[in-house]
Amino acid sequence: MTFAPALPMLDRYRSETTEGPTDQGPDLKGLDDAFPFHPTAVGSRRMAAAVARLVVEPEG
Repeated sequence: MTFAPALPMLDRYRSETTEGPTDQGPDLKGLDDAFPFHPTAVGSRRMAAAVARLVVEPEG
C-alpha cells in the first residue's frame, strides 16, 4: 500500500492583498502568540481538507 503526501497550502501571515471581506486570517499563529507556528482554526481546516482529498474508501 502506498500513501500520497498531503500538502496543504498554508498562508503564514495576513497581507494587504488578502485583507477584505473574504480574508479568514492567517493559518499559523505568529511569534507573539502563546503557541507560535501552531495552526489556527482556519489552518486546521485547510490541513484537514488537504488530507480528506487523498482519503479513499477501500475496495471490497
